[in-house]
Amino acid sequence: MVIQWTVFLKSGQKNRLIIALIACLIGTVTIVACSNVENSDFSHFTKQNAPVWAVWWDVAGETEQLLCVISRPDKVIYETGDYVLSIYKDFDKIFKYENGYTPYIISQVGIYENSRLIIIWMAGSGCDVTVFKYSEGKVELVFERGSKLMPEFVRVYYGNNQYRDRIIVTELTSGVEIPTKADIYEWGKEYQFIGKVPFNKRFDKIKS
Repeated sequence: MVIQWTVFLKSGQKNRLIIALIACLIGTVTIVACSNVENSDFSHFTKQNAPVWAVWWDVAGETEQLLCVISRPDKVIYETGDYVLSIYKDFDKIFKYENGYTPYIISQVGIYENSRLIIIWMAGSGCDVTVFKYSEGKVELVFERGSKLMPEFVRVYYGNNQYRDRIIVTELTSGVEIPTKADIYEWGKEYQFIGKVPFNKRFDKIKS
């Protein structure tokens, strides 16, 4: 078992390290500058609810970042199910989301005000895809969909310097598990279902 340590460092007091996160992942150390550790949720983490991941989400360049933490409240960290995503602004919790699957990928798409946070949660027979956006000080869940295969996130060129971010969820033929069709979702102010297309046409432009 490989242990990942994420350490929260209280500003101005380097001799006071608070070990906040312990996770069974890739064995790295992350240092996060934190100014009010004792008054935040981070002072309450224990071995039983230690977070699995902690990443920064850039929502307005270097001027505004959100801290995204996935943890296992009241669970041993190597068990499955019941994960909680908590999102903090200035180390105050502004959003919470729960999922029964295991976090597998967490990434950002888009930049600044148009950025979204993508998390893929793995189950035994597929995955759960969730996308979150941040607007006017609030985080919202804007996409959630189960899939047998890993979804594809692409940017399709529509001409005249116009691009559209797309989520592709592939369907399998029952019994033989061969990709046949794909559901297409494209981003505007939210993800909209554009249509179902043949699998080999999933990267083509679609007339709306």
